[in-house]
Amino acid sequence: MATASIDRAGDALGAAIVSAGAMVDLDRVVIGGGVAQAGAPFFDAVRAGLHSYAGMPFVQRIEIVPAELGTTTAGLAGAAALAFDRAATG
Repeated sequence: MATASIDRAGDALGAAIVSAGAMVDLDRVVIGGGVAQAGAPFFDAVRAGLHSYAGMPFVQRIEIVPAELGTTTAGLAGAAALAFDRAATG
């Protein structure tokens, strides 16, 4: 049951990435937050979904990776960078 849920969610996200990638020519999609904690089975399902829907070669080459800052600190780091940038630019 859990495996089927992960596969369905990965397939749906893969399809969404294909749509976005076809519109804006993405090279890489970084997935963080709580959903990334599902680990390799989830990322494998997302990649499989992407490859099943992607018809154009440039979309098939989209790389899907987990956030390098982990699942809980990436958002915090982004928020801090944004705050620092806004403070620096006024």
